[in-house]
Amino acid sequence: MTKELEQNFFPEYEMMKRDVPCWYEISWKKEIKSLELKIHPDFIQNSRYKLGKNRLIEVLKERFNLGEFGADFSGDIGFGKIFKNAGRNEKGMIIFQAEIPKIGNVTDKKCGLCKNHRELPCWNCYGTGREFETDWSIARNFSASLTILTSHLTQPGSKTSANFPQLLTLETKTDYDQHGGSLWGVISLNLHNYIKSLDTSSLNEICTSAMVDCYQKMFIEASFFRHYFSTEKLKNGGLALNCHGDRSGIFPDTGWHNTNEGYEFECHNIDSPIQQIALIAGLAALNDSARKEA
Repeated sequence: MTKELEQNFFPEYEMMKRDVPCWYEISWKKEIKSLELKIHPDFIQNSRYKLGKNRLIEVLKERFNLGEFGADFSGDIGFGKIFKNAGRNEKGMIIFQAEIPKIGNVTDKKCGLCKNHRELPCWNCYGTGREFETDWSIARNFSASLTILTSHLTQPGSKTSANFPQLLTLETKTDYDQHGGSLWGVISLNLHNYIKSLDTSSLNEICTSAMVDCYQKMFIEASFFRHYFSTEKLKNGGLALNCHGDRSGIFPDTGWHNTNEGYEFECHNIDSPIQQIALIAGLAALNDSARKEA
């Protein structure tokens, strides 16, 4: 590809209209409750920027008191190097795997909301009758790693040699308080067609199950978690993922009208990294399911 073509290569827009060779993907490993980033070696070789040169690394590191950031794709990556290099898969993609962390722990203190009435589906204590302590530093370390990595992965220098298409892209935000766990990205035409081929029940089996499993890994196993999460195929064929919160979730950009193309998605009221991580698990599971059907 010539330099002129490289400068005019905008894969996130192109993939909404036609297939673009895959440069990375997200994957959900149900058996071990982990998130994977699979990166094509062509992306690493031809990337426009060096991962470690992102100035946001130092900003997030200082703001949240994070560890050193692994920026060498030949090893482990992310803050504290939480994404472990697991080698290449059969398609030649380099796999980086991060186990979903344990974030919430039960204390001996009686729940101040339900007063230890364990039969109630209490959102504060998750039915344990006890207060929870949430380790936000672990949650933000995971989220901040994704923020740096997904930002870097949206900028391929050229098309890769992959013979399978990019299905979605993702970017995230890590901050305190309101909208601190925001996420957004692009659903390709290929993935949109796959979504349209399924009904809401099938999408719930794929996405909601992953979100619930992820949330339970971060806290405890509780059957009523399923009431906090849902997946819906909208009338225009777009996808909505709903999570724990005040009408919180992701959905197609409000300006999207051409249902014969892919689309950009955005979020609403995603204030915490916990919501963000669960929603990403749902997207990753969708990516996996569509890839198997391709």
